Amino acid sequence: MRLGSKSTSRLAILLAGVALSATSLNVYSASAQSSGPTNLLATDSLTDDGMAQVAQLMSSQPTDFAGGSVDEATHTITIHVADAGHAGLAMVSPRLRGAVAAVQKSQKPTTHNAQPWTVKYVSEKHSTADLQQIESQIPTREPFATAVKSSLSSFGLDPSVNKVRVGVISITPEIQAAAKATYGNDVVLEQTPRMEKQDRINDSAPYLGGDRITADNYVSCTAGIEYISSSYSVPQMLTAGHCFWDAYGEKWYQGTAPNSNKYMGFEGWWVAPNALSHGAYTCFTIAQCGDDVGLITNGSSNPPFGPQIWTNYGFASATATGANYVGKAVCSDGSVTGENCSGVISSVNTYLCDKTRNSDGACLEYTTHVDKVTSSNGSKMSQGGDSGSPVISGSLQIHGILDGGAGSWMYFTPIEYVQYLIGGGPVLG
Repeated sequence: MRLGSKSTSRLAILLAGVALSATSLNVYSASAQSSGPTNLLATDSLTDDGMAQVAQLMSSQPTDFAGGSVDEATHTITIHVADAGHAGLAMVSPRLRGAVAAVQKSQKPTTHNAQPWTVKYVSEKHSTADLQQIESQIPTREPFATAVKSSLSSFGLDPSVNKVRVGVISITPEIQAAAKATYGNDVVLEQTPRMEKQDRINDSAPYLGGDRITADNYVSCTAGIEYISSSYSVPQMLTAGHCFWDAYGEKWYQGTAPNSNKYMGFEGWWVAPNALSHGAYTCFTIAQCGDDVGLITNGSSNPPFGPQIWTNYGFASATATGANYVGKAVCSDGSVTGENCSGVISSVNTYLCDKTRNSDGACLEYTTHVDKVTSSNGSKMSQGGDSGSPVISGSLQIHGILDGGAGSWMYFTPIEYVQYLIGGGPVLG
């Protein structure tokens, strides 16, 4: 799952037959004067609570209603009423009128200055039950079923047009003719790819912390967390600096292989042990260069990054930055190992040898300013491909970025040191 969200001008509500609004005929507004029973509500608006009650009402009476649709731009809800005989809204049963009127009486008032919803009514040929009957036949009723067998991707109700909306991989003349022959004008075809399961290995934009990332030369690491530095106001993706040293000058993609459809960006500012810091200088001493932090920059003003982090239970936004103390319980969260919450910080401000001289075994290269984590139960905390992943705690606080490890221990750059190096901070939910 996904708890992300995308901005849109209209709110799609499919539950209980509520979908996007479209212009229809036979529109009646509750604000208009009426001497007959067409005035289903004694008000021209619904609160958010009333909207929820109406959705439940329509779901419970599928033969009387034809669903509902909303238009966010005008903050209007259209209640579609079944009227197969085209008798008009005046013929709606007293039972139905009473049920809707009860909502108006019981709805809770609008809170937090929320704008009430203007109510309109439309009479439709098909009820929700009619549309559900058509929907249930989509995979089996001929000749459409055979024509669409290898292309069918989805099908569902669209009350705004009083039809069943059918998604196909490709709309062909054969499929169009079969749809017409089988259902007349009661279905709408739309090109829709078949769903791909999304996870940290095979994700789609916006890309999240914990995603597998791969460079053009097939070096793989893990995305850390969306980050805004003090010198660049556009979000970037935090990861380990040595990933850029291993894939110097390469472009980065989400997944296990370079894929132009999943392009994330290129190396921005970075620093890594005994490497280059954005081409500015070469590091030869512990004090000069032992840090291991980097940023993927997309170059767009609207980069494909999101503030959430993958865990073993889906994904959610980080809630805060976490303080790092010896004894603090933390979780690794690499794209290879997954989330492991058995870690306990065992030392801070640690220097770790990660390159030795072959002749005598003396350490040539250190990773510095890191905290060491040891598993409390001996389980594996990290492995190859996990570099750059977020280190978190159970409450989804972000503690830092993983730099490496071996078996039951790992080390990470604390988030407070990341902020010291590049300013700014992670994007939090």
